Amino acid sequence: MAEFPIEILTPEREFFSSDVEALTVTLPDGLLTVLAGHRPMVAALDPGELRWKKDGEWSVCACSEGFLEVEPGRVRVFVQSCELPDEIDANRAKAAFERESELYARKQSLREHELTRLALARAMTRLAVSGKNRPNL
Repeated sequence: MAEFPIEILTPEREFFSSDVEALTVTLPDGLLTVLAGHRPMVAALDPGELRWKKDGEWSVCACSEGFLEVEPGRVRVFVQSCELPDEIDANRAKAAFERESELYARKQSLREHELTRLALARAMTRLAVSGKNRPNL
């Protein structure tokens, strides 16, 4: 399978940079998989799992909101945070999930509602990624 270079960047660090066979990201309306030769595009990312396939093996991480930029011969992902399963504190993620679930149920302004929705999605993703051992996706 053809490979293409990707970069996953956060404000603090270059999280990952390598040639891969496929990249799957979470968009507001579902999942998107990018393969070599994909058309140029820019897309908003929702908090969710980000996966890449390298040497026939899938890797997964938990990412926050951000955006994806596909250019000829290069793909870049810009997110606020990105964590591998072993970097996630499951207890902290569970506490965040419980806290954000309570806030989500309360009446809030539209802005507060959206911020809480994003925080809840991040917590749910971190819990899902930290609890999964996915050697063969």
